Amino acid sequence: MRPSGEGIGDIFRRMFYVTAWQMSISRANKDVERAFLPDEGFTFPDLTKTFTGFTFLALLAYGAMNFAVQSPITITPAPTSNIVKITPYEPLTVVVKEPLKTGLHLPVPAMIEEPVEMVIDEPLSVPVEELAKTFVEPIVEPAIEEPVMSEVEALLAEIENLPKPVMTPTVPQSSSVFILAVDKVKKELLVLEETEESFRVVERYKVSYGEKKGDKKREGDLMTPEGVYQIVAVKSDAQLPARYGPGAFVLNYPNDLDRKQGKTGSGIWIHGSGLGENVKDTEGCVEVNDTDIVSLGKFAEKGTPVFIFPEGFKVPEDNMKIDKALVNVKTIYGIKELFKSNVMGEHVMKTPILPADLSG
Repeated sequence: MRPSGEGIGDIFRRMFYVTAWQMSISRANKDVERAFLPDEGFTFPDLTKTFTGFTFLALLAYGAMNFAVQSPITITPAPTSNIVKITPYEPLTVVVKEPLKTGLHLPVPAMIEEPVEMVIDEPLSVPVEELAKTFVEPIVEPAIEEPVMSEVEALLAEIENLPKPVMTPTVPQSSSVFILAVDKVKKELLVLEETEESFRVVERYKVSYGEKKGDKKREGDLMTPEGVYQIVAVKSDAQLPARYGPGAFVLNYPNDLDRKQGKTGSGIWIHGSGLGENVKDTEGCVEVNDTDIVSLGKFAEKGTPVFIFPEGFKVPEDNMKIDKALVNVKTIYGIKELFKSNVMGEHVMKTPILPADLSG
């Protein structure tokens, strides 16, 4: 038993001193023995045969056990990362993905205090798939189509190019509110009322005219004259043969220009048909049916201007309106200059100045 209050350390120190003392005595005895015995040297079994040797081995074992039970050194490998951040036109941060390798069997973490940066001078290529997602179709400006000119606009654009007539008739001033216009192509008589901007079509009547086409030149050629005339007299049914219907309006053919051009003939009227609702070709007059000649009496009177447009010229209208530039003395005689009569008495275009619609 150990004395009270003595610790394990005191015991081992006492044992150490005792052992050291015994070993000292043993070495002295060995020196004496080697003086009288052959020298065989020191062996490890001799150490175990004495109490001192046993105690020494116990101390070695105790020290080895204390060293073995200590906590091992833990070496944690550096974290890895699979992310590489690449920003076009910005500094590129690169993180080391693998730990540094050393001569030790265990990996030693590499300590990097600051991220490594490198600058990409050129922009990174964009994959085609990503480019397709952000592709914006170019804006295509719609083609501007040239406006299509109306029949009236086309004609008005050419009026300035009409031949200048050598002579035009003098049309006396009239107090009549309306103007009559005869369109040989459409076989219509139009009643026109002048407004601030144009002539408004008030009424229209179906007509027939001379058996022969063309501009009248002489007595008995069965043609209806073309040009600007005036009503110089109004006849009622009591003054007319039955074949002229219930009324007639006498025109001033030949006018002063016709006479200068050597044209002959007389008795060109606007009259009824004597056939009720029907009409027939004439010897040169303009004929409407019996009902319409009575209705025309509401608009026509002595002094009313009458425009008979040339054969083959269709008077253009726009929403029941006719441009003032068309119902004009110089215009109608300028159009006449474009036409020349052939042996059949039909008018043809002299030059292709006017649009195709003028061909009828």
